[in-house]
Amino acid sequence: MSDGHDELRDLLGAYALDALEAEEVATLERHLEGCDACRLEVTRHRETAAWLASVAAPEPPERVWDRIADRTVRGADTDEPRAPLLLRPRSTVRWKVATAVTSVAAAAATIVAIGSVAEERDLAERVDDLAATVESVGLRQAAANAALDPDARTVVLRSPDETASARLVYLPDGTGYLVEHDLADLAGDRTYQLWALVGDRKISAGVLGSEPAVTPFQVAGPVDGFALTVETAGGAVAPSGDPVVVGFLS
Repeated sequence: MSDGHDELRDLLGAYALDALEAEEVATLERHLEGCDACRLEVTRHRETAAWLASVAAPEPPERVWDRIADRTVRGADTDEPRAPLLLRPRSTVRWKVATAVTSVAAAAATIVAIGSVAEERDLAERVDDLAATVESVGLRQAAANAALDPDARTVVLRSPDETASARLVYLPDGTGYLVEHDLADLAGDRTYQLWALVGDRKISAGVLGSEPAVTPFQVAGPVDGFALTVETAGGAVAPSGDPVVVGFLS
């Protein structure tokens, strides 16, 4: 799992857009007082946001923050929804910034006109990075809200020798989140894959990557438990080996 520094670093993009709760702002600002690298990253995010504001459309669209949610919870190359983004707008967030962050593709089209290919690539990467950090915060907030649902089930997965574990939050509608784990990072050509256990069947609930963070998943129908396996990058149609960790709904 990420240490405290990495978890705070995930908040930097949302902080730059003034989209954090007061308690999170206070914690992060204490960290920034002693972390030059994070202060530099916040500066870069704010520069990117300011540039996006300067090229955004002249009129604010309706439901700006709903559109931010829609952009940041969908992959760049897919229309498949992931998890609801629950960031709240702040009065100090300029609507132009919010509008621009909703569409990295539109911003990239504008970038083409500004100069060299290197400048275009740098700005496009910075826009993507800013959107990704906002997405990370949104997923964590969604997972935290799910955990507070009175109907939520918490499932603890453990390895046979009790040396590794993971924790999931699972809702009656099939929505769930991997919220924490102490699993080792994998090589880039390997991935953790989540499986829903239904009787003797193992149904893929998502490919989590080599270094899983808070991750949403969706499973249709009732399940008995969950398991995590290690697979080749891209995932598998069926588990290729024994689970790394496994747990059952009580």
